[in-house]
Amino acid sequence: MGQQRRPVDIEKLLQWAFRDELPKQSIEGTWGYEVSPMFRLAALGTTIDSFSQEPGFPYALGSCHPDAEIIGAAVLQLDDAEIDWPATRRRLLGPLRGLVSLNDPTLSRLTIGRAGLVAMHAKMGTRPRWDLEPLPEPTIGRNGKPVVQFVDDDDRLVEGRRGRHYGRGARCPLTWCPAPREAAFARVEYSVWHMTLVELSDRLQLGERTALAPAAPPAPWTTQTLNHRADVLAAAS
Repeated sequence: MGQQRRPVDIEKLLQWAFRDELPKQSIEGTWGYEVSPMFRLAALGTTIDSFSQEPGFPYALGSCHPDAEIIGAAVLQLDDAEIDWPATRRRLLGPLRGLVSLNDPTLSRLTIGRAGLVAMHAKMGTRPRWDLEPLPEPTIGRNGKPVVQFVDDDDRLVEGRRGRHYGRGARCPLTWCPAPREAAFARVEYSVWHMTLVELSDRLQLGERTALAPAAPPAPWTTQTLNHRADVLAAAS
C-alpha cells in the first residue's frame, strides 16, 4: 500500500520550499535564484533588496527535500507572461478602466517574469499587493499647500491669488493618488501570480504532498468592492 500524500495549499508549499528547504542547497551549487541577477528583479525591473539573503535565518544544514527540488525546478521553468493589455484592461479594471489609457506606453507592452514573481513572494511569505485604490487629492505646490488656479483678465489660467482673494473661476486641480497606472499594474501582477499558482498546483507531481489550488482569492478587489457597497447600504438603512 503506497504512502498517502498530504494535501497542502500551493502557496504554503512554495513558501515551505523556498524558505525552509531550498536554502539548504549551497549558494555555490546549481540553484539559480541565489546567484542570478535575473531573479533579483520583479516585473518592470524593480530591484529586490537583499533578495539573495535568507529571510531572517542562516542557511540550514542537511539535504533539501525532494519535493522542494521538484517545486523549485517547476518555478525555474515558468515562462514570462506577455500581457494582452486591451483584454486585461477590460477584465480587471472595472470602473478604473476609464482612468488608464488603452495605449498606455508601459502597460500596453507589459511582460511579467513569472519565475521571479513567484519565487520572490514565496521567499518573503507575501502576496502581490492589489489594494491600491486611486482617489482624487488636491495638487500640492512647491510651498507645500494646495495649488489654486484662476482666470485672469486676459482669460488665461494662472496660479495664485488676486491680492487677498481668489480670482475668477478659482479652482484647485486634483491628482489621482496613487496613479491609476500603479493600481492597474498591481491588479495585473496579482492576477498573473494567482493564475501561475493555479497552473503549478495542477501540474506538480510530488512524492509526499499533493498541491491544492490556492486559497487566495483570484480577484480580491472585487470582493472588497462588494463588501464596501454592503457596508454603505447597511449604514444608510
